[in-house]
Amino acid sequence: MSYNREKEEPTQFRIDTPTQNVLQFNFLQLHLKKKNWREYIQSDNPAVAALLSQMGYEEHERVQVKIEFLRMITRMKIDPAKTTFLYGFFETYLKLNKEEEAQMMEEIENLPEEEKEVVLQLPNSYFERGKEEGKQEGKQEGIKEGRKKERQQIVLKLIEKGMSISEIEDITEYSQEEIKKLAGE
Repeated sequence: MSYNREKEEPTQFRIDTPTQNVLQFNFLQLHLKKKNWREYIQSDNPAVAALLSQMGYEEHERVQVKIEFLRMITRMKIDPAKTTFLYGFFETYLKLNKEEEAQMMEEIENLPEEEKEVVLQLPNSYFERGKEEGKQEGKQEGIKEGRKKERQQIVLKLIEKGMSISEIEDITEYSQEEIKKLAGE
């Protein structure tokens, strides 16, 4: 299998001694870039699915190639470990940018409902990025919530010390209603 169009690879392997031919192996080359990816999307071969990312496609077809890859591996019903492996291989060679990922999600929404559900359960860099962003947002929310509780504790301590609501309002930027509500809890 050859990934590089310009480089011509040999089609024969030989081992010779000065007096005889010990081994001769002839093989055919497969230039994936010269193969049209559309000719292979009906295949139920996992290796073919992964190799779609190396076949000949136009730049504007990148999203469609990935969608067809996802549809192929859902159709094959292979185990999760193999699916993750194939997905990783595919993503190594055809990684969509944010705009392409958004376009892909729009197109997935138009798939038949049962196919869409299965495709959405597959690993996907768009989802992984979303999970990571969600984790970061969660951390930030946790920090904000912690700070809010600290400020509430300060308000409660100031109330215990006998400070007036208007003075607490000036210091903490809480409204008088919020301070009274905290005092009542």
